[in-house]
Amino acid sequence: MFKTKTLLWWNCLFFLAVIAMNILAEAIPLGGAGTGELSKRYFTLLTPAGYAFMIWSLIYVLVGCSLVYLFRRKGSRDPWITSYSLWFIPSCLLNMGWLLLWHYEYLVLSFIAMVLLLISLAGLYRLTRTIERPTLGETWFLRLPFSLYTGWIVTATLVNLQVIIQHAGLFPGLAPSTSAIALLIIGAIAIILIGSMTRDGVLPLPVAWGFAAIAAKHYEERILFFTAGLAAAILLAFAIGLLFIRARDRD
Repeated sequence: MFKTKTLLWWNCLFFLAVIAMNILAEAIPLGGAGTGELSKRYFTLLTPAGYAFMIWSLIYVLVGCSLVYLFRRKGSRDPWITSYSLWFIPSCLLNMGWLLLWHYEYLVLSFIAMVLLLISLAGLYRLTRTIERPTLGETWFLRLPFSLYTGWIVTATLVNLQVIIQHAGLFPGLAPSTSAIALLIIGAIAIILIGSMTRDGVLPLPVAWGFAAIAAKHYEERILFFTAGLAAAILLAFAIGLLFIRARDRD
């Protein structure tokens, strides 16, 4: 029990560090540029409308709730908490590392940090899916936060890759519109495949949200607008279908 509580406190400490880093990134701002200015400086055909980033507030609130839930959860599951911490603490470090690298404009390194963050979240996501017969609390406070977090970081990784393609000379000669459309299609297919295996109707939702915001931002780019909008609609329909199937199975 003592080991479990200690690990949980470490998780809380690193999570609070992430929140503090996000606040400082805008308040100082880190690197002398705020998020909005950097978004304009490294504008791409996958840059979503500004409102899309409001999802971070929801994600952080839910992750905070998950930590509170683990403290209040009855019974000790030391091995599970240990596995959780081994993924969660690196995810916090990589979140902060990406923020620093992005604000100081180390584009390639920030993309690497983002990919590693996605890997750590995939580990957390997979861990939460191993919970057999999850209770209502485990569904809402362990599975939900990391389904949303993982799905959103999938979208963020695609956007960061497009930044590298357009501004760091990756794949020279490849038209930005071609790479943007290809990334949208690849992202949608990947989420559908993962969602089909896990039967998780939440995972596609933040991706659909991000794709819809991309369509809203780039409505003048007709092919891109159509692709992003269609992908968002398909992912939303896919998510609703999975949620309906799971609800029917529970009945």
